[in-house]
Amino acid sequence: MKRLRNPRLRRFLPPLKNAAKKHPLEDEDVVRILSIRSKLHLKSVFKYYKEVSGEDMEEDVKACPSLKHTVECLSTPHTYFSKVLEKAINLEADDKVKEGLTRIIVTRADVDMKAITKVYNKKNAATLTDTIGRMANGNFKDFLLTLLARGG
Repeated sequence: MKRLRNPRLRRFLPPLKNAAKKHPLEDEDVVRILSIRSKLHLKSVFKYYKEVSGEDMEEDVKACPSLKHTVECLSTPHTYFSKVLEKAINLEADDKVKEGLTRIIVTRADVDMKAITKVYNKKNAATLTDTIGRMANGNFKDFLLTLLARGG
């Protein structure tokens, strides 16, 4: 293991590293770190974690899906949102998963929908706009496509 150079980041490593050994959402330190630190600070923590442990944090917390999703959303949001869109657009998806489509497009339209759309389009044969155009109907379809055009 590398020598821990940064004392400010050093104190975050043990709780995050130990998250793989017990249920991480029961660990007060893990919840505190992920909930009160800025995204910029968390990116530094995730980068430092990889330097020291040799693994991406997402790999070390994959045993706890909700924590894995949280870490992925914070560290690579465009990729995370693209995956959620892929699952939500699937015709066999349940209603709860399908809500992700509306939630992402509405909340990210003015923020980073263009980047999310780019990641989605790169990973899929059809563009996000074409896919939504085929699967949605009526006013809902018009609403989503308008938001996509505005944000993407």
